[in-house]
Amino acid sequence: MAFPFSEGMAVYYDDETGLFGYMNDQGERVIPAQFKQANAFSDGLAKVTAFTEDGDTVYQFIDSTGTAVLTINGAVGDRFNCGLVPYQGQLDGGDYFAGYLDKKGQPAITLYRGEASGYDEEEFLGLMLLTTEGDSCFSADGHAILRDARGGRTYPAYVIIDTDGNQTGVLDAAPPAYVKLLYHSRSIHDSLLPVVSVGSGMFDRTEVIMDVQGNEVFRVDGGSYGEDYGPFDSGVSTRSGSDDEEDRPIVVDARGNTVIPALKDFVKTEAYYVGLGQYQRGYYVGCDLDHFHDGASLMVMSRSGPSGGDFDQIKEYYVLEVHQGTYTGSGTVYNAATGQVTGSGTAPSIPADPSVDGPSSWAAEQVNTAIAAGIVPESLQGKYTQAATRAEFCALAVELYETVTGMEITQRTTFTDTTDENVEKMAGLGVVTGVGEGRFSPDGTLTREQAATMLSRLAAAMGSPLTTQAPTFADNTAISSWAFDAVGQMQGSGIMGGVGDNAFDPQGTYSREQSMLTMLRLYESMS
Repeated sequence: MAFPFSEGMAVYYDDETGLFGYMNDQGERVIPAQFKQANAFSDGLAKVTAFTEDGDTVYQFIDSTGTAVLTINGAVGDRFNCGLVPYQGQLDGGDYFAGYLDKKGQPAITLYRGEASGYDEEEFLGLMLLTTEGDSCFSADGHAILRDARGGRTYPAYVIIDTDGNQTGVLDAAPPAYVKLLYHSRSIHDSLLPVVSVGSGMFDRTEVIMDVQGNEVFRVDGGSYGEDYGPFDSGVSTRSGSDDEEDRPIVVDARGNTVIPALKDFVKTEAYYVGLGQYQRGYYVGCDLDHFHDGASLMVMSRSGPSGGDFDQIKEYYVLEVHQGTYTGSGTVYNAATGQVTGSGTAPSIPADPSVDGPSSWAAEQVNTAIAAGIVPESLQGKYTQAATRAEFCALAVELYETVTGMEITQRTTFTDTTDENVEKMAGLGVVTGVGEGRFSPDGTLTREQAATMLSRLAAAMGSPLTTQAPTFADNTAISSWAFDAVGQMQGSGIMGGVGDNAFDPQGTYSREQSMLTMLRLYESMS
């Protein structure tokens, strides 16, 4: 059995005992095999099925030393995120509870609490726990999905909530169509979620990428059943190609743009004669691409063909990177941000020059002005329409700060999931904060309200705080409380505007070129 690493730990299986334990990234077995079942670490804890003294089993969450910090009696999600885990069952006080617990086992978000007989999912939102329908665990960016059967509705609908328990969006469709969550993409990543809109006919299925407000971001072109996308991570998703691409994997960004075209398969045949008959033996190259995580994915090239008298298969492994970064392993790295292939292996047959887009026509002049002003790092001068990451926005912020002040930032605040110097500098100034548990989520997609907050703090750090005023957008209620004042400052100063129809779209993505334009406006306001 093979298990992925998460937070420096991976599950291992002991063939002799039939039990599970954990190893560290050095291959050392640091937690002995003692669990009936074990899950990956998330938020510093891992869910295990442990044995009690009388031989029964119980759910526990353990820390990296193997110490049980929480024992659960009831149905519970597979992982903590943002300090929360979904739970449904009896509390210690005797009440029946449906909602989210904190790491001390105390109720944090309550969907229902009272007599067990009083919990009716036609009146209350429902949790999805350990089901193929979906997953109500929070994602790292702070959103979770709940089932909505209120009012006795007979077709699926879902509600998205934030870590305060507030509803941010709804996933729904007008009957007889309905929304289906995909098994391989059951939770929100990068504030996006692939779903399938199912109509009345057998093949009336369309895959739709939706945001955390339940808005359609884009629809999928191609695919037989509309279930091609994997989860978004690091600003991209993998999907099968259209029919003319013979279902080969491609990589798309958060706006549906192809950033790595279909990876080519090919077949080469050779003829030979045996007796009076002519036969052909073929060489086939197949490509399989895993989902991205932390900016990287594993690609497997399978080469099948004759070797001597046999038909052999050889597999070659490559690491693909989406964003600028450093890979220290021995494999070949394809960096979609630069179009360069580095490493010791042989490059796979993929494009050496992915479609590098220029700025949009409306942004080109100001982007060029920002570059000329020296406030755009060279590493970000490309793929301007691509959704910006949190780390990329930090790189722009550092460039602006050090250009305006003429001083290098010496303060540093570190995180457990990145060593990016720009992130550490901005955190040292207090311009950015983490996402909890010492993490920053550098490859997480930047949201508009996050950008507004960082810009507000950056202006203050450079000695030019912006005037406080309340925003006047039609969707003010969708703005998080921690970003409300900053959005008002952006609107009042003209540094950031809305997206049309007097809406701010606080959870919407923010592109590289939009980030550059707002940095330029802040720069010009200080000149």
